[in-house]
Amino acid sequence: MPRIKPILSTGLLLACLALLAFLGSKAGRLIARSGIVHSASSAKKPGEREASPRQAAGNTQALRADLVAASVRKLNALAAGSPGLQTDWETQAEMDGIIAKLSAEELAEVFAGISSSYGDGFQILNTKLGAAWMAMDPDAALKAALAKQPKNSSHLAGAIFSSWANHDPKGALAWLNSAEMPAGSSTLREDLRVGALYQLLERDFDLATSEYLKVSGPSALVGPGGLMGIWGEGYADDPVMRGRLVEFAKSTGRPQDFANLNRELLRRWPQEDAMGTMNYLQELRSYLESDAVPADARPEVDAKAVGAAIFREYDRPALEWWMERYGQSNETPMPLKHAMDDWAEKYPDAMLNWFQEQPPSPQRDALAASVVPSLITRKRFEDAVRSIESMQDPSHRQASAERLNLLWSEQDAAAAAAWRDSLPAGTLPNPE
Repeated sequence: MPRIKPILSTGLLLACLALLAFLGSKAGRLIARSGIVHSASSAKKPGEREASPRQAAGNTQALRADLVAASVRKLNALAAGSPGLQTDWETQAEMDGIIAKLSAEELAEVFAGISSSYGDGFQILNTKLGAAWMAMDPDAALKAALAKQPKNSSHLAGAIFSSWANHDPKGALAWLNSAEMPAGSSTLREDLRVGALYQLLERDFDLATSEYLKVSGPSALVGPGGLMGIWGEGYADDPVMRGRLVEFAKSTGRPQDFANLNRELLRRWPQEDAMGTMNYLQELRSYLESDAVPADARPEVDAKAVGAAIFREYDRPALEWWMERYGQSNETPMPLKHAMDDWAEKYPDAMLNWFQEQPPSPQRDALAASVVPSLITRKRFEDAVRSIESMQDPSHRQASAERLNLLWSEQDAAAAAAWRDSLPAGTLPNPE
C-alpha cells in the first residue's frame, strides 16, 4: 500500500497547521486583552502632544495636494516623453498604474491639471483619466470633458465614454439611457451612444444591436451612412459578421439601415472575393425586388445599392437594372448622382458611351443632367455640350445649358460665345 505514508504525512501536516492556527488565534486574543499592542503603538515621547482633528485634516489635505501635483507632473511627463504612445504599451501601463490609485476627487483635480493639447499622447492620457473618473462620477466627468475640448465638439467626451463602455458596457449604457445631458448639444446623447456601440458590436452583438435601436437622432460623430454604415465598412471582410448585420438591418423596420449597410459592404467587399460579391449582388437584387422594402423608400435604397455597384465597377448591369425600374422617373436620388459623378471622374469615356447607348427616357435625362457639372469641372466642355443636346426634357436641358454657359465663359469666353451663338436666339444670355 504505497500511498499510506503520503496520506499519513499530509494528515499530520494539516493537523499541525490547524493547531498552529488555533494557538496563534488564542495567543493573539490574550495579547490584545493585555494591552501590550495598544501600549506599544500608542506610546508617546515625553512632551509629545496628540494632533488635533484640524491638524489631522490639514495633514490629509496637504498629502492629497502633494499626490495630485506629483501625479500631474508624472503623467504629463509620460505623455510628452513617449513619441508613439498609441503603441507604447509600457508607458500606457505606467499611466494606468498611477491613475488606478486616485480617488474620484483626485481624478477630477488631475484631469484639470493635464494638458489639453490635441497631440495623440495627451488625447490618450485625457481619455484614460476621464474614463476612470467617469466610471466613478459620470455626470461630473462628462461636464469636465465637454469644457476641456473646443466649443461644440464632443470628440473627447465621446472617446472617454467609449473607453468606459468598453470596460463596463452595461453600466455605461444604463447611465446614458437615464442621464440628463448638459444643455447646448442636441446630439450629445447619440454621439456618446454611437461611439460606444462601434466597439461593442464584436464583443456583445445582442447588446450593441438592442442599444442601436434606441438611437433616436443624428450624431455628429458619423457621416450620412450612420453607425450602420460604419459597421458595414468595418466588417465587410468578415463573412460571419456580414451575415449577422444583414439580417439585423432587415429587421429594424428602417429601410435606410439596410441601404446604408449595403452601400458600405459593397464598396469595401474584399477584391479577391469576386464570386462572393456577385453572389451577394444576386441575393440583394432578389431582396430589393421583393416587397420587403416599402414602396416610398425603394428609390433611395435602390440608388445606394446601384451606386455601390458602380463604385465596384459593376456599372453596366447595375445601371441596366436601375433603368428597368426607374426609366420613367424624372428624379435621381442623391446617392446615385454621387456615384455617377465618381464614374465620370474615373472613367468619363465609358460613362459617355453608356449614355449614347441609352434610348431617350426621363431618367436618362435626369442622369445626364447630374453628370454635366462633373464634365464642366474637368473642362470637358464639348462633352458637356453633347450631353445637353441629347436631353429630351426642356427643363433639364435649359438648367444644364445655363450652368455650362456661366462656367465655360469664365474659363474660355470665346469658345463659350461661339457655342452660345450656335443656339436659337434668346436661348442663353451673355453672362457678361
